[in-house]
Amino acid sequence: MIFFVLTIAMIIMFIIKYYKHHHHHHHFYSNFEQFNQYYCQPFASLINDNENFPLSAIDRFHKCENKNNHHIKSNMDCMSIYKYIQEFICQSNECTNRPGPVCPFVPTSLRQNSMYFFISNDQYNTKERIIKMVEQCKYDFLYNLKPNDGNRDRLIYKCLVMLIRSSDVPHSLIDEIQIELKPSFLQDGLMFGEFHQSANSNAIRNESFYPTRTNVPLLVIRYMVANDIIFLTNQEKKYPVETCVNMIKKYLELYHLGSLYRSKPNHLQSANDILEQLNCSAKE
Repeated sequence: MIFFVLTIAMIIMFIIKYYKHHHHHHHFYSNFEQFNQYYCQPFASLINDNENFPLSAIDRFHKCENKNNHHIKSNMDCMSIYKYIQEFICQSNECTNRPGPVCPFVPTSLRQNSMYFFISNDQYNTKERIIKMVEQCKYDFLYNLKPNDGNRDRLIYKCLVMLIRSSDVPHSLIDEIQIELKPSFLQDGLMFGEFHQSANSNAIRNESFYPTRTNVPLLVIRYMVANDIIFLTNQEKKYPVETCVNMIKKYLELYHLGSLYRSKPNHLQSANDILEQLNCSAKE
């Protein structure tokens, strides 16, 4: 009888562990159309006009010195990101000092139906929990979300946008997580970006324009492309020299494998120049 009870108890424990492993961390993702339908349209009636919508209130022209800002959770969170993508990211803007949309990849990503969203709930309110969430999203991005057939020309337009909606998360923590995880993402051929209302990442051709400012904090995953060498320069303030060297070496490895979209000789030259500078710094 005791053996039978112990056997039943072990089976129950196995089922509980299996459920926790396979279901507790299961993430639900939506594409752009579903994101609009399920999370934006139910609140569309709350918008009177564009002037009353918080998107227009974001300052994109002055450096933010306050790193203690927090997101204030709102029913309009998803709608603000939907409008940010449709009305800002996908449109041209003279402040970028170049033709084309603010982010040239997003319109094609939307047409290809390969922009995905994960909306975190209030349980993701600590560094440890957010990192665990991000790692699961990274795995799903690489292996589950389509396209995942190895077709580079399609893969580069796939991206995953994570909305961090908890009011307990300061913007400084979003920055901290992005800096900490970026090197490991890069080793998988991925870029990992941060967006929030205090973001100080300026446009490439305009140091006084901050296009990554959003009403809701975001962490975004996408595949690396050749032009991302721009984001691998001057990283010594954030990382040890050894980490910087490893990131550039990975970029060069992908370049030589032909894995970087639209790679040109000048990208290779830039990467080699950076590596040489880093090696000199390491010797000093």
